[in-house]
Amino acid sequence: MIQDIAPHTFHIAYRPDRTPKPSDRLIVCRGDTFFLIEGAQGPTFPRFDAIQDPGPVRWLFAIDETGFFLCEGEPTLPPGGFFRPVSFFRQTGAIAPAMAKWQRFAGVTAWQIVRWYRDTRFCSRCGGKLTHSKKERMLFCKACGQTVYPRISPALIIAVYDGERLLMSRYRHSRDTGPLGETGVLPAGYMEVGETPEQAAAREVWEETGVHIKNVRYYKSQPWALTDTLLLGIVAELDGSDKITLQEDELSAAEWVHRQEIVRETNDFSLTNDMICAFASGRL
Repeated sequence: MIQDIAPHTFHIAYRPDRTPKPSDRLIVCRGDTFFLIEGAQGPTFPRFDAIQDPGPVRWLFAIDETGFFLCEGEPTLPPGGFFRPVSFFRQTGAIAPAMAKWQRFAGVTAWQIVRWYRDTRFCSRCGGKLTHSKKERMLFCKACGQTVYPRISPALIIAVYDGERLLMSRYRHSRDTGPLGETGVLPAGYMEVGETPEQAAAREVWEETGVHIKNVRYYKSQPWALTDTLLLGIVAELDGSDKITLQEDELSAAEWVHRQEIVRETNDFSLTNDMICAFASGRL
């Protein structure tokens, strides 16, 4: 998946006093786009020493020994660079950029932190301006003491199977029109207050498809920075009738798809695709 960047190692430790090194990378954003330059191995984030007058910068994280800093000013950008939307980092197939996976992961992870900084400037309790903590990645209000941490919402992706069949669906807003075995997704949703993952999985599957499940078990997880989400992969077995009652305000289609009818692009970016491919190959 997109966070699997071995042999590289991701370090999220908060180091606000870290001074940028010449080889560190700068994250320069305009709206929802990122400034990139063409490197020897495809698009890359510019090195610190490639930017003239970068202005104020803020520590984000490191990958191996390379620090990533957010440029908070209006730097003088080198010629030949280009801006690309955050969706650029998760493109696959024929349109995929020749960009190192660890840098793609850096891009989407930086985007989560950048959005949080942009959208969290004032205290929701008293309206005072928030201040950056020097000890941890947290914002606090000097007026009332309110503290705010990055938003991470737990959500589930649920693979429900019945023998050789997998429950697959299509979101109502999706533009895909092909067979669900090629373009479909899995039941999914956010956890509610007071729920366990097992309870949330049962509720989401029933709400979307009218199907009951049993033998619920954990598969694996994925941080999905594009929606501030921590995804939990859940596997479950059909319990009782296989009749589908579609939640039409959320889904446009849902059906049981035989293992042999599943044809997927073998990219390793998303947890959903990983789970579908695992079922199709008999690993799930």
